[in-house]
Amino acid sequence: MGDMLPPNPCHSLPVLPTPPERKQAFGTVQKALMTSLALDLQDYIKPFYLHRHERKGVASGVNTQQLGHHQRTIAYYSAKLDPVVSGTPHCTRAIVTAAEMVEKSHSWILGHQLYVLVPHEVEILLN
Repeated sequence: MGDMLPPNPCHSLPVLPTPPERKQAFGTVQKALMTSLALDLQDYIKPFYLHRHERKGVASGVNTQQLGHHQRTIAYYSAKLDPVVSGTPHCTRAIVTAAEMVEKSHSWILGHQLYVLVPHEVEILLN
């Protein structure tokens, strides 16, 4: 059946030489991706944990869930903070960062239980 089809020009393309460094780098990345999952699927029975961080005006967060004694990563988030917020004290930026990351994680969590891990000053300011 394959003999009846016209020749495909893509099959006759020359093979480009690949340097050994690239082959080794590709193999390293391939092994890393096969040995452990970078992101895991969420389990809506277990609670979610949101770890947040702010540095140089960029808010970042990691959504995790408990798996045995370890936290498994569900999602990563990041957002550039407003310039006005970036100029405020650390405690205020921590509150805004937490709020931004909760808002970003809403599409994954879908209203399920979420624990936001923040510095002590956020809890003091909110109470």
